[in-house]
Amino acid sequence: MVDGGGYSDKIDQFYAERAVAIVRAGLKNDTEALGPMVAPNAEFSIWRGDSGTGRRKGVLGLLEMVRNLKPTRFENSSRTTGPFTIAVKKCEWDVTVLFHTEQPGIGVTMTFEFADGVLMRAHGTEMELFEGDVR
Repeated sequence: MVDGGGYSDKIDQFYAERAVAIVRAGLKNDTEALGPMVAPNAEFSIWRGDSGTGRRKGVLGLLEMVRNLKPTRFENSSRTTGPFTIAVKKCEWDVTVLFHTEQPGIGVTMTFEFADGVLMRAHGTEMELFEGDVR
């Protein structure tokens, strides 16, 4: 169980930070650190148009995903909500993180699915990014 202080945005932030830590460990090829964080049967996929990647599972699948992702930065946003209680036998949570890639204006939104803090699945879609001032 995760202590999010009773607020879902805090739990989202916890899992977003965990997802980014997993990606960082993957970039370093740190299989020792990844072992306890990634389920052996975890599945990974990234869709770019009509083609997808993600044939391996577990730590090897995560390493393949990170090589394909080529992340440089990340963003996460969480809804702000009131307090609630989490009291379940198994804590399952998913969080979506936007990764900017080495290619300008291209990002990948990745949804990471966790069970008791262990990554079970990550799937994403490539997107064109644009931003600008409103005022």
